[in-house]
Amino acid sequence: VLYIKMSKYTINFRVHYKKIKKWERMFVVGSIDKLGNWLPQNAVEMGVDKDDPSLWIAKIEIDKDQLTECISFRYFTGYYLLSEYNNNGRIVIVSLWESHIRPRKFILKLDDFNGIINVNGIHEFGVLEGKLLINHGWLVNKEQSEIYLRIHGEALKFFKVHHKNKLYYIKVTPFDLRYKEEYSYVSSDKLIPNWRQSSFYFKITDSIDEESVLQENDKEILPQFPTFSNTDVAIISSDSPEYNDQPISGLLFNNKDDYFVFRTTTSSLENLAFRFDFFVKADNTVKAIRKNPTHPGYHRLATAICMPSSITGTIGDIIVPILAPNQIPIGQLTIDYFLIKPINNADQLQSMENTYARYWKKRKTVEIGHRGMGNSYTKKAVARENTVFSLEKAYKNGADFVEFDVQLTKDKIPIVYHDFHVKVHVAKKSDYLNAECLTRTSSSSSINSLSGFMKKGDDNSEIDYHVLAIKDLKLKQLRLLHVEHKESTTDGSTQVVEMCDEDEDKRPFPTLIDTLEKVNTDVGFNIEIKYPLLLKDGTHECNYYFERNEFIDVILQDIFEHAKDRRIVFSSFDPDIISQKQNKYPVLFLCVGETTRYTPFVDIRSTTSDNGVNFAYSSKILGVNFHSEDLLRNPEPKYRGDKFGLVSFVWGDDLNNKKNVDYFKYVLNVDGVIYDRIGENEPRQNIFLVAKEARKALLSRCGTPCVSKTHSFNTVTNEEVPPEILNVIKSMDILMRRQSHQEK
Repeated sequence: VLYIKMSKYTINFRVHYKKIKKWERMFVVGSIDKLGNWLPQNAVEMGVDKDDPSLWIAKIEIDKDQLTECISFRYFTGYYLLSEYNNNGRIVIVSLWESHIRPRKFILKLDDFNGIINVNGIHEFGVLEGKLLINHGWLVNKEQSEIYLRIHGEALKFFKVHHKNKLYYIKVTPFDLRYKEEYSYVSSDKLIPNWRQSSFYFKITDSIDEESVLQENDKEILPQFPTFSNTDVAIISSDSPEYNDQPISGLLFNNKDDYFVFRTTTSSLENLAFRFDFFVKADNTVKAIRKNPTHPGYHRLATAICMPSSITGTIGDIIVPILAPNQIPIGQLTIDYFLIKPINNADQLQSMENTYARYWKKRKTVEIGHRGMGNSYTKKAVARENTVFSLEKAYKNGADFVEFDVQLTKDKIPIVYHDFHVKVHVAKKSDYLNAECLTRTSSSSSINSLSGFMKKGDDNSEIDYHVLAIKDLKLKQLRLLHVEHKESTTDGSTQVVEMCDEDEDKRPFPTLIDTLEKVNTDVGFNIEIKYPLLLKDGTHECNYYFERNEFIDVILQDIFEHAKDRRIVFSSFDPDIISQKQNKYPVLFLCVGETTRYTPFVDIRSTTSDNGVNFAYSSKILGVNFHSEDLLRNPEPKYRGDKFGLVSFVWGDDLNNKKNVDYFKYVLNVDGVIYDRIGENEPRQNIFLVAKEARKALLSRCGTPCVSKTHSFNTVTNEEVPPEILNVIKSMDILMRRQSHQEK
């Protein structure tokens, strides 16, 4: 019994972190009103201890009726950007945050009645129960956007030979076109936070005289907060691919070989521009230091400007001129950009309470049903692929997860289907179809890719087929049309639709909501976010597709509303857009690697498994979904992923051979294998169902009446009993055994 004499109590939080940036702050967020109810925008900003600059402290006052609560909380680092909509004129941007599956917690206890509570001494940021786990922030504000500028391949092109033969160090700096920021290379005596170092408005010839650039009437009062973050960089082509701050004179870029990714967060996308500075090592160091005192040993040879008007879509390539100090073009720079915007209702999805983004329990390899029971259109299978029936059948055969692809119909409904196109029977009569099954689109303009195909029917009449993109058909049309697999006339594939009156769960094109609600929740979903890409042979998987951000938002919305407690892992060739829009579910980078079976993508991140590992590690996602063909040739990328702490899944046709499955399970010890016809050759059981039944048996044996909702045994990934509950159960079991032994 706790006797309370005071109406309010003070709780002190203290956390230690040496690596925080000078423009960042430490925050604490948690489960009560005074800690923001898990919303970063309402978190408590901490202050620096006067004696130790790496120690952050905060205190809150709470009412006595909250002293009986178990308070949970997390720490995160962040900074402020200018807001044009918030009343306080700023928004909180999350830089790094503690992403353990269970947050920190404490039960309020008072050893005395002085009203002061110190929370478990001094914490170390990111370390909980001896495990370090820190993740990048995600988009938590509707005003917030993130831009990736990627420079790779032969990105630099110079017109003259003497420019081509130099080694260039590249530095990228963002700036807001509305403000003339007053930092310059020669003004090194005044320390200005890095996000103020735009240095765009300096004299282009590096003259010390700045009066010709900054006239008296040009000096404006800068806003209290910037509209852009510091720009950090990851070198995907290196052995250390994590994001870091840029050196003041940039990083050496090896044309044709390197892959640089520059990353910036902004609250004013329409006003954000970027300056690319090109430095070379100076021949005369003394002269260079006198000319550029903040860049000793380097000489700025040229500059390129990327304006906001150049970024016209979500993703694309732009070419900007490289200008010498005299403004003469000496070359050009090719920039591959990628823009990520927050999900529509980001303010409601920014909770830090629960996250499984970096969580994976190390266990024996999970077995994953490919498209449910496997590819049925070009291979034999007991059920049509990507149907509710096939997914449920895989679960009943013991699959731990099922894998499937999701894409959008014309009316923007997420459906489960693998290919971007289908063949549609539009006119000719067939003796196995009745009139009610035949429909055709009324407008040929809706056809994305139209090719005529003629196929003999059973009565020797010709059947006319056309290839249509899934995106050009509404869900109702897909379910009414007679459709076949896109390879049906060339490789003997079976047709997609057999008959019109078959069971609903066996029909193709189930909605994502159907699968979430109808398939047993004990089986996890490995969902591939299906988005068409450009191939190296110049072809595109599906032109004029949905805008990327909108596409992802629609799919995520269905999952947030209908997934409930299901285990979900995403796979994607663009995983950063998924991980930046949400912090709940983990994401794998889908990698093709070196292959002779498929036409490679233009995006070189997926063309080698090593690049895939580097990218996954730099993005702080869960891991890599490798292609079996590449790992069978060389397993070294998997071992590199292990060193980085990455989870490894494997997909590919090679896994239809049991010998290869066993190799990946018992030799390489991958975390997940995806293959067809799961459970047909040897019986198996879903590991999550087995674990759940074992827990039920243990609880029944111990007579434990209930379990806290916070740690429900059926929650998304809490297949482990929380340690505190497990210890109680084990203790009760031991006591009961002892009592039984004494009675005997």
